[in-house]
Amino acid sequence: MASQSLEVKKLVYLYLLHYAEKRPNEALLSINCFQKDLGDPNPLVRAWALRTMAGIRLHVIAPLVLVAMGKCARDPSVYVRKCPASALPKVHDLRLEEHTSAIEEVHLIDLFLHGYFCFRVIHHLL
Repeated sequence: MASQSLEVKKLVYLYLLHYAEKRPNEALLSINCFQKDLGDPNPLVRAWALRTMAGIRLHVIAPLVLVAMGKCARDPSVYVRKCPASALPKVHDLRLEEHTSAIEEVHLIDLFLHGYFCFRVIHHLL
């Protein structure tokens, strides 16, 4: 989104989520902005962008959401890294409706499990 205000961004994201199924063309036009926001320095904006992309229930963007999830799974912020875990079931449901393979999803699950294991080891050592 062109606005730098976090409140405005959040409201626009909520609006897009609410009306994405009724107005799919407008939702598709917003994908480029979400991809730009995935590179924002603020972790809240990156997390909101992924959550919104995953919440848009359009089959066309499912591959783009998988790419965004992979990017966020490697993010330095813990808050952003947890968002792909909550987005995975949404994308999985969309992909099942398409009858496509789940190879990318299995890879993402491996990434999450590895990250969780590393977190538990570090937490145990501290």
